[in-house]
Amino acid sequence: MWFLNNFLNKIFDLFFSPFREVNPLWGLSIISFLTGIVMLIIFRYTSNQEGIKEAKEKIKAHLLEVRLFKDDMGLILNAQKNILKHNFTYMKYSVMPMLVMMIPVVLILIQLNFRFGYSPLKPGDDAIVVLNMNKGINVNGIEAKIITHPGIEVETPILRIDERKEVDWRIRAKEYGNFDLEFQIGGEKFHKNIKVTDKLTMISPKRVSSGFFDLIFNPAEKPIKKNSVVESIEIRYSPTDLNVFGYKIHWLVIFFVLSIAFGFAFKGVFGVQV
Repeated sequence: MWFLNNFLNKIFDLFFSPFREVNPLWGLSIISFLTGIVMLIIFRYTSNQEGIKEAKEKIKAHLLEVRLFKDDMGLILNAQKNILKHNFTYMKYSVMPMLVMMIPVVLILIQLNFRFGYSPLKPGDDAIVVLNMNKGINVNGIEAKIITHPGIEVETPILRIDERKEVDWRIRAKEYGNFDLEFQIGGEKFHKNIKVTDKLTMISPKRVSSGFFDLIFNPAEKPIKKNSVVESIEIRYSPTDLNVFGYKIHWLVIFFVLSIAFGFAFKGVFGVQV
């Protein structure tokens, strides 16, 4: 799993490298455009295009029938029944391409979330660092220590919460940089990346140890070795929205609106029945 995650991380890092120092809307708009085109191509080659075209034409014909014979209740009811039937046919033809599209779209969304969904720390910002321990560990009895770069200051003593199997510190960024936090826990060493920047970059809120879905949804760092005392290491970055003409809008809304709009705008160019 890490091989796939690392490969995708590098591809998306390369893609977004020209947009690191400009308004993040530029990078999000371009990836939305490309996603819309990719979805069009997938839809074209995985769907029954002739069947979709025929179903749409029949729906239009029955809608026209409703308008022309609006005084004949029997014909109207029959037309509405046929409209419903052909709508189900249309949806049936759309199921397979939607399922196929779901895989690349989910992988894209995961990558975008760690670039547009969180606000990286800047000098002066603080954050909570959380170590989630293995369920069999006595948090109150284990030795735990955090070692940081001079650019990161540890502001609080260790906080142990045995009920949640959790060990916490509060840290504060002192300078820009890409830093490594080291944790010494019960004779083992663990590391967690932390970035202090004002540029567009991939943020890693959580480093996990195992679990298929955990690894898929937390792709930024190599997983922690299995059966370690630590299950995950988390930095609680603040979620963020993008500024669009003075309005704060979640990146996911912008992405879906743009990708769907681009898809519909170019469906004629690619000859796709949607």
